[in-house]
Amino acid sequence: MLLRIRRRDDQGTALLMVIMAIMVAASLSVLVLGMLVAQASPTIQQRKYTRTIHAAEGGLNAALSQLRASQTTNAQNVSQGDRSKLPCGPLSGTVGGEDGNLAYTVTVAYFTSDPTQQDSAWRAANALPCAAGYGPSQTPQYALLTAVGSGDSAAGLSSASGNRTLESVYNFQITNANVSGGRIHNFYGGQSGNLDLCFDAGSDSPASNATVTVTACDTQKSSQLFAYLNNYELVLTASQTTGNPAGMCVTYDSGKTTLVMRTCANTGTAAVSQRWGFDASAHFRDPYPTSAVCILIKNDNVSGSSLAADSNTCGQGYSRQWAWAPEPKVGAGNAGANQSQLVNYLEFGRCLDDTNWDVNYAYLIVWPCKQDPTAGPGWNQQQTYNAVTGQLVVNGSYCLTAPAAADGYVTLKTCVAGQPNQKWKESGDTGDYTSSYTIVDYQSRCLALGPPNLADANTALHPWSTIVSSPCDGGLDQKWNAPPNLIDAANKNTREKTGS
Repeated sequence: MLLRIRRRDDQGTALLMVIMAIMVAASLSVLVLGMLVAQASPTIQQRKYTRTIHAAEGGLNAALSQLRASQTTNAQNVSQGDRSKLPCGPLSGTVGGEDGNLAYTVTVAYFTSDPTQQDSAWRAANALPCAAGYGPSQTPQYALLTAVGSGDSAAGLSSASGNRTLESVYNFQITNANVSGGRIHNFYGGQSGNLDLCFDAGSDSPASNATVTVTACDTQKSSQLFAYLNNYELVLTASQTTGNPAGMCVTYDSGKTTLVMRTCANTGTAAVSQRWGFDASAHFRDPYPTSAVCILIKNDNVSGSSLAADSNTCGQGYSRQWAWAPEPKVGAGNAGANQSQLVNYLEFGRCLDDTNWDVNYAYLIVWPCKQDPTAGPGWNQQQTYNAVTGQLVVNGSYCLTAPAAADGYVTLKTCVAGQPNQKWKESGDTGDYTSSYTIVDYQSRCLALGPPNLADANTALHPWSTIVSSPCDGGLDQKWNAPPNLIDAANKNTREKTGS
């Protein structure tokens, strides 16, 4: 009988070790995978964080393009801002050429005062209402743009995580040198059977000696758009071209039976016959003294009638035949601080006026700026500012007096030394448009335009605004004797509101 040595069987142990090795490897793989996933998520989010700021910048650029494109072409083929075309928002779009579904949304808010340093409550209270197709409720001076850049987030994070927000303020170009021309209506026109008739040169480029007529006032006729220049000329704005930069002016020639259009002389003897004053009875006079001739409609209340000049009408009062109501856009002529007049910025062409030359009248108004090429205007449109006392003096002894309540009428009262409600502070260019060219009373309210008066003549078609003292808001109606090109268009104070 042979003895056999039994060998140990190691196969089970080896199998167990293999299984253990697989388990360890699997555990390590899970760990490594977890580490990779943990590293990938921040990387994806960081990429989003970088891209969404560029998406927000793209949104700002898109919004600025729309703001700058909100223009229309006037009768003189000149582009000018068109409030009705301003976008109300929100504006949205996608960013091409990038993955991650990058997009932007931009909200737009319009203001008459700079919103840069204001809080959200102030902005909510002072933003102008805006309706698509109509634009903001009044001409804005600032637009606040808030752009949000968005995109796909990493797994496990909210969709808003990594979005970036930029804010920027855009100030619009503002100028009162944009006297593109307005219509010159006959006084009482459009009321009680009186035809609403306007100066008409007959064409945009009238021939020399073409007759000036009156025709039914028409907003589409550039042959009715005239500007009153600071040299007292009445120029047809459409006639100012590269070939004839001076343009064609309304001219009186004693050898002719009608007024005619001739090249504006600007200076010299020929200019005298083109120099028109505007008096207290709404007459256009050439030259100004009482022996002058005044413009009248030859055939009363007839569309198509020619205009003539007659000395007999100069001493007469208001009439639909020889008195005139120029629109504010006709311009202020030579009125302004040099004549001790206060020209309103919003209704450019109208000056602060003591109603009916009556210092006891219930309110003041803005009326077409009176002009006298040989002297100054009448005292009821002249206000002398005393920087020491703060008084605005009219006719030597009457002072502008602020009301007790906000938005009340400003009146004239006998000047009293030291009286608080007769103290005003005139400001020129302060470096901040909001506070520039204002006249501020003792309660820090601004001299401003109020509702139109409804008691005086010719108010149905051409109402004259009253004068009030209102909370200062930087509005154009609170600017007085503001110079041309006050501010230029610019983008400013761009900053990020979220992210780092």
